[in-house]
Amino acid sequence: MQSITEDIQSALGEALSGCPVRAWRVEEGLDATDDRAIWVWATVEPGDVDADMLNRLKAEARAVVRSETDGLWAYVLISRGR
Repeated sequence: MQSITEDIQSALGEALSGCPVRAWRVEEGLDATDDRAIWVWATVEPGDVDADMLNRLKAEARAVVRSETDGLWAYVLISRGR
């Protein structure tokens, strides 16, 4: 049985398969208010994404986390690989 973070990572890969994401990293923990939350890091290829694509990736990642959990908040960080 996979953990929730593994489930989310798999769902992200499926939902955003057409996006230029090189790697996903997902962690679960408590945020600054001690509420459960999910942290999502996506690494994209430099030059492959514009501001609209970054915003779409963030929105889609949050939607995936909401659908895979009981509505946990997702903190999403997109970084450009080297």
